[in-house]
This record gives sequence, structure tokens and C-alpha cells, in this order.
Amino acid sequence: MEGWRRAALPILASLLCPAIPGTMPAPEAAGEPAAWALAPEDTIDLEGVTLLEGRWSPDSKTLALVGADGLYVTNDPFQTPPARILEIDSGQFPELAWSPRGDFLAIRPDGRAPDPHYGSPVADEFLAARPVPDSAERLLVYERRAGRVNPVAHRNRRGPWTGFAWISDRSLLYLDVLSGGARIPVVVDAATGGAVADPPEFPVVWLEGDGGRLGLRIGTTGGGEPLTVGGRATWWSPHLSPDGRYIAVRTISGRDAHGVILDTEGVVAHVLPPEFRFSEWTPENEWAIGTTSDVEDRDGIGRVLASDITVVRRKGWEEWTISTPGVLEENPSWLPASGRVAYAIHGSPGVVVGTLRPASGSTPRE
Repeated sequence: MEGWRRAALPILASLLCPAIPGTMPAPEAAGEPAAWALAPEDTIDLEGVTLLEGRWSPDSKTLALVGADGLYVTNDPFQTPPARILEIDSGQFPELAWSPRGDFLAIRPDGRAPDPHYGSPVADEFLAARPVPDSAERLLVYERRAGRVNPVAHRNRRGPWTGFAWISDRSLLYLDVLSGGARIPVVVDAATGGAVADPPEFPVVWLEGDGGRLGLRIGTTGGGEPLTVGGRATWWSPHLSPDGRYIAVRTISGRDAHGVILDTEGVVAHVLPPEFRFSEWTPENEWAIGTTSDVEDRDGIGRVLASDITVVRRKGWEEWTISTPGVLEENPSWLPASGRVAYAIHGSPGVVVGTLRPASGSTPRE
């Protein structure tokens, strides 16, 4: 593609943060701050296009790139220029989910609503009533081997808050919202688009207006009455782990916004750091990754002073923040098995690709 380039970062960065070979060592008991190795290698740039994030396929063979004008993929980020597979209107930010083996990529073109964070004032009533474009109700699947994008046919007419999740290598779960407001779990075969008969029992998570706020609903593919997680706050941006056991979600009340991890019974398993912004669960279910920001409040408007990659390990709910002074990292995607990482930098048009590994003897922060 004309205008594509790889901008090699200074070799000094690799010398200061060398990648640690071999498999990922298990963290020791909590104590000193973590000493992780974040080693940037290249920056993927597209001339005239701002790249907002990269998403690795679980097998690390493909990197999906969200640009300001479309969705791109490359099967070799270091050698092959990204190809645009989907045009996206200005202002849209698609929600993406790779299938467990990386054969398919589920796409909701405008599925990710603006995420209130960085200390900005939030009005619960505005969030609950926010108009969502019709494109938010579309669900598409990119078939990697064929290199094409296929629509998933459904009858959704009023469901901007519905989510989707992979429950096998080919089976994609989504919620179909009927005109009467009833939510019907539907499981389709990503390769054929046909409905899957007798799908396995799997959690279903969505948001629903409740007295001027958005409440969290937790159901299953088997139907029945969903669990309602309410309270005085608005719930926002739920993310179900690949194995369906945990939900990372934000809770918002006035200017206060923070993240929690719930189990599927609605019980809080872990409270995330203040100003933690969730990015994704890793494919093997062991880690959640996002960024933690240092925000200065000026007259009610948040000014971001720092934004660092933060990883949370499910075993013991241990946390590590990898600080890179002067760099505001955003939307990280990480494959622990290979160490591959991709992330955007605030104010920069490209996506950085490199490695992220724990240094020997790393310990979580208390």
C-alpha cells in the first residue's frame, strides 16, 4: 500500500528493555514494584491515516488495525503493508473479537461507545439516552482464510447495548433484540452464518436502561430470568472473558468512574486501579490488560499526565503497571505465550509493535 512504512524505533529502547527469552516465569509473592520488559520494535504508520489500536489474533499471525477511516489487517506486520478490509465512517470506533484460533474476526463497526474516563464529567442520563447510529446494530465477520467480510443476518432494531462473544472456534454468540424489547440469545456458525442448534450453555452479558441509568444484565444461552446488577451507578462497557467466567466492567457515578471485575453471579472479584481503562482479555483467559492513567483535574476537565500499560493476572488478582515516562500508551493488545504486544500512543498516528515480558523475579505491586 502506498504510504505504508515501518518506523524503526531507536535501538537504545531495545537495549534498555531487552526481551526476556523463553516462557513466561510465574510472578513471586507481592513485594517490590514489578520490573517488566516492554521492548518496542517498530511503529506501523499509514500515510494520512491515524491508527487508533492494533488487535493480535490469538495465533499471533494477524494484526487487525483500527484506523480513522477503516479496519486494516496484515499477516506480517514487519513485512506486509496492511490492507483495508472495511471502510469506517468518521467518528466510529469498532468493537472487535477474534475467534479462539484466529480464523474469524467479529466486528461491530460502531460498537464501542465513547468511554467516559480521564476524569471528564459524566451525566448518567446522557449515557442512558445516547443516540446510537444504525451501524451500531450491524455485526460482521471477517473470514481470514478467504479474506472477506460477511454480514451476520439478524433482526436487531433497537439494541445498541447488545454484546457478542465467541463460544467455540466457529460459533459466535450475540443478542437479537426484538421490536418488543425482548433479548434472544442467538448462536451462529461464523463460516456459514447459519444458526447453531442446541448451543452449549454460555453467559450472555448486556446493558439495559434502568431508571435513567444503565444496569448490567447477566443471562445465559439457555434463557431464563437474567441476573440484574444495579445499584446507584451506571454500568458501562462490559467485557466477558473468553471462558465466560468473569466480566470486566466500568461503573460510573457523576465524575467518578472506576473498573471492577465481576463473576457471573455479579459478585465483585477484584477492584481495578483508579483510572484503569480495560483493553482486552488475553486468549488463554489468564490476564486482563489495559492502561492506568495519571489524571490532573483542572476545573472539572481531566488532563492526562501519564497512561501506562497495566496487566492483571486472574490467579490471585495481581497487578503490574509498566511505566514508560513521557509516553501515553493506549489500547494495548498482548499475547503472553509469545510476548507480542501492540499499542497506540496518544498523539501519535501509528501503532507500536514489540514484546512485553516479565523480567526475572518480577513481583506485583501491592
